[in-house]
Amino acid sequence: MELERLAPEVCAKLDAWARANGQGWVAPDPEPLDLEAVITVTAAADLCHVKPRTIHTWHERGLPWSGRRGREVLVRVRDLVEYEAARRRSRAARGSS
Repeated sequence: MELERLAPEVCAKLDAWARANGQGWVAPDPEPLDLEAVITVTAAADLCHVKPRTIHTWHERGLPWSGRRGREVLVRVRDLVEYEAARRRSRAARGSS
């Protein structure tokens, strides 16, 4: 099956629409991630296109903290990526049952 190619401007519009409707993962960030970086919960939320409260919920469900900087809680990018991947695999497995 051959797929029809879409013009880049059409793809950009679709990506913008998807993001506006909560699907931030549709168009990945083109910048490579430093998996060993330690970032704040706010930065982690921005990276995952979720609210900071969601990162705290993920912590309650198993995402480890990497420490604190003053009053800010820190998360290692590798832990965040691994947690999110495991979460998506789990959701996919439940959906295919």
